[in-house]
Amino acid sequence: MTLGTAAAAAAAAGDADADDVYPTGRIDNALSIKPMVLSLTLRFDDVLDAAKLHAALCTLLGTGDWRRLGGRLRKPPPARGSSSSSSSSSSSSVLEIHVPRVFTADRPPVAFSHEDLSDTPVAQHPLGRDLPAVGGGGGTAAAALYHPGEHFRAFAAAPDFPDTLDGFLTSTSTSASGGAADRPVLSLRVTSFRDATLVAVGAPHLLVDAMALGELLRAWSLVLAGRLDEVPPVLGARDDILYDAAADPAAARTKDGGGEEGEEEEEADEEEEEEEPWALQHVYLTGFAFFLFLVRFVWALLTERTIESRVVFLPRRVAARMREAALADLLATDGAEPAASPAAWVSEGDVLFAWACRVVSLGQGASPRPLNAHNALNLRGRLPETTAVSGSGSGSGSPGGVYARNLITLSYMPVSVAEARGPLGLLAAKYRAALATQARPAQARWAVRAARAAVDAGKDANVVCGDPPTGELLSMTNWLKADVAGAADFSPAVVEVVEGVVGGQEQQQQPKKKKEGEDEDRKHTPGRIVYVHSQLHAQSTLVRNTLGVVGKDQHGGIWMQGFFPPRTWAALQRELDELNAE
Repeated sequence: MTLGTAAAAAAAAGDADADDVYPTGRIDNALSIKPMVLSLTLRFDDVLDAAKLHAALCTLLGTGDWRRLGGRLRKPPPARGSSSSSSSSSSSSVLEIHVPRVFTADRPPVAFSHEDLSDTPVAQHPLGRDLPAVGGGGGTAAAALYHPGEHFRAFAAAPDFPDTLDGFLTSTSTSASGGAADRPVLSLRVTSFRDATLVAVGAPHLLVDAMALGELLRAWSLVLAGRLDEVPPVLGARDDILYDAAADPAAARTKDGGGEEGEEEEEADEEEEEEEPWALQHVYLTGFAFFLFLVRFVWALLTERTIESRVVFLPRRVAARMREAALADLLATDGAEPAASPAAWVSEGDVLFAWACRVVSLGQGASPRPLNAHNALNLRGRLPETTAVSGSGSGSGSPGGVYARNLITLSYMPVSVAEARGPLGLLAAKYRAALATQARPAQARWAVRAARAAVDAGKDANVVCGDPPTGELLSMTNWLKADVAGAADFSPAVVEVVEGVVGGQEQQQQPKKKKEGEDEDRKHTPGRIVYVHSQLHAQSTLVRNTLGVVGKDQHGGIWMQGFFPPRTWAALQRELDELNAE
């Protein structure tokens, strides 16, 4: 029996000992995101070939270290924890990814399911009719609230796909012969309507962040287009990048390349990192300050149990007007023309973060408290271990490949009541300044060191800050840089294109075959996403005062999802009404 035949036989028999084992990050295992299962549902107003999508994804997951995303989660044997290690208390909880050496029908790389509703227009389906219908991101579309991603669970994954991490887990001593003990970590669900296709990808948040999902969609699109040779390799798949970086600033020379060239410059950078104090040290919550934070948070859990989720849509024109108003705030303060005042600049993401602060503060009513506002910070390109970022626009890649994993920490900004309810531009500029400091390599490394220290002490690895500790907590994540909505080009899988309003209820006519040169007058590009939402498969009341910017559609409309108490949703609706009235 040849080695390949033996491997195939072992895989077919479900021999977990024959699997290729990848680690998960120790910091990822201690983050509060660990229990979460996340999915993205992408809407295409075209009829797509589900089998072609599935085959392309399977090909990708069989390529190099992309295989990591085709594995199964396993609990390691308790004996693997070293009693002499300072991190022994957490080592036994660090999960492993077991990847079949040969994927088979019994042990596939992805949990695939397809629901064929091709006789039914999406607008006539009992659940499909609830999908947003905005007619594109510009034009006359209004800012509005819609059903959350959780409302569309049937479109997100097969009914038996786990909604919690526990559903994926089995001990390494358990037979991997299939069933609940051998679930692929990645799910692909395709729902085919007469005039639209929904494509949903799901996985435990432990394995991927937004940037990783964006890279997955880009690589998948390349395979679909027959460009497998252009798929970038996955970097650091067998390394614990963040945990190791916290221990050794010199690791940049030994991870994913490096060498003697430029060593003097690297040493200078490392020396600068060592000498620069951590800007957040005085607000990082530990000891009694963290106890006060917990007391306040538990009190909120007990007194405000109702947390609702909604999708928030901002059309392109509304988002642009918000940013223009913010820039006007800065110019009114600065008194200079934009060209003469480079400091008077804020990004779209800065404005959205400031707006989230305003909404949460207004939701507090007549008894507001200061805010402790946190935002997810992508560490790609901000640590020497992940530098040399390419110009692809994703911020995830490098000339050598991409990081298809979690590489994030938290940025922080204290917000007074006056700031939260004051000019939007000034608050956005304050965050821009805070981010400029906290995104520096030395500061990013301090944040990772704090996370590692928490992990080694057996604590949650989130770097939570507070000034004061009892302030209202706001958490935000912004996926715009990941360009999740723009990452997928599924045009090679288009079977039929559909005329009509983008995402609209007006698409009642029959689809027609794609013809060369007919796309100029279409309201969407074939094979491109017209709408996207994210979903937490098991919502928890612990997830509150949270706003996630999921992405932009091809017309520039911004899609977000929030988790807030009813009072905050009422404030947000008032904000949307004012924006629509302008």
